[in-house]
Amino acid sequence: MATAGQGRGERPHAVLDRNGLVQHRKRRRNRAVGTPLSQPRQPNDLWCADYKSEFMLADKRY
Repeated sequence: MATAGQGRGERPHAVLDRNGLVQHRKRRRNRAVGTPLSQPRQPNDLWCADYKSEFMLADKRY
């Protein structure tokens, strides 16, 4: 008699992993590279904008 997690419904990868037969790859995280900040001399010399993709407004327009 099969118990929960064993038998016909279990995936082959789960069986191999449970028995230590799967090599796990180390994942590399790409680090974001920033740009140097400018040195503003007066108020409002430096502006920033955040560009987003399209999104629906409250009146159902894009």
